This record gives sequence, structure tokens and C-alpha cells, in this order.
Amino acid sequence: MPRIVRVLHLPALSGAGLALLLAACDLPERPTPRATRIEATDVTVVTPRLAGAAEETVAAAPAEVVARIDAALRRLNLAPVGPIEVGIPIEARSQRISPPGWADCPDVQIRDPFAEALRARTASAGNIRSSATVIVRPAEGSTSRVSVRAVHEGTYINAFTNNPEQRPCRSTGELERELLAAAAGR
Repeated sequence: MPRIVRVLHLPALSGAGLALLLAACDLPERPTPRATRIEATDVTVVTPRLAGAAEETVAAAPAEVVARIDAALRRLNLAPVGPIEVGIPIEARSQRISPPGWADCPDVQIRDPFAEALRARTASAGNIRSSATVIVRPAEGSTSRVSVRAVHEGTYINAFTNNPEQRPCRSTGELERELLAAAAGR
């Protein structure tokens, strides 16, 4: 004889009910990114997930540092977008393919969008595009505080559709170091 099993149905949780349930679980908080010291004693590199970031205090006037950064961006084939001024974020994007040493693009699984069976193939990044944001602020005396943030994106070819797909890549910190060295006049 078949056995009847009763199932308890809970009402769908949404809004405040879901928030109360999650608060009751007492989930641990995410740790903040750690700052690490590298090479120079006054350079702090913070490594968040997909963007590289670095800061340094430079012994030069902010206007002079901005001129150095502008020249360095153009030398590195990064085209500035918008105004280049002290205190305003200077944004620049790569005009050509970025050097592979600037970013670490892992191999990724790309799925066939038309297959019923979940087919996938591993693909490597072919072209890497980069963008950088530099902020120059006046600091104590005649020094300047320079912050650099770099974001990289790799292009992967879908072997099933032959279409390009962009994915984020991790920064190696090389672009940030080059821009900070240019800001310091090294």
C-alpha cells in the first residue's frame, strides 16, 4: 500500500521576511582587502579582486605631476578621456592591445549557447585592453598624493559561434608601478 507523506509548505519569503531570516542566520562579514607593502617604502598596493590600485606621495607640485602623468599615459598608448587637471580623476583607455605583462587573464570555460547538452571549451584571452584612472591631489607642503587604479579586460573567442566575449582580468601591478614611477620622475 502506498505511503502518504505530508510535506510542510512555507510561504514564499520576500522583502522584510527574508531580511529577518538572513539576520537570524548570523552570517560572518566579508573581510576588507589587505594592504601590502612592496618595493618602495612609501608605495602601498591594495589588491582588490579585479582591479589593481596603488598610491604614493610624490615630492613635486601637483601641476608638475599631472604633466608627467599625461606624458606617461600617451607614451604607454593610453588615450586620456576628458580633462587633465589636478584633483579630477584622469581617465585613460588603451588605444591598442595592452602588453601581456599588465594583466593576468586566466583560461575560461565558454559554453555553446545553442547546444542542449551543456558543451563547453576552454579559451585563452587573445587581446587585452586596459584602462587607468589617476588622481593627483595636493598633500602637505609641496608634495602630491597620487592614486592609480587599473582595470583590464581580455577578449576570448567563443569556439562554437566564433564571436568575441570580454571578461575581466586581474592586474599584475606593472601598469600601476610604471605610472607611479612617471609621477615621481623616475
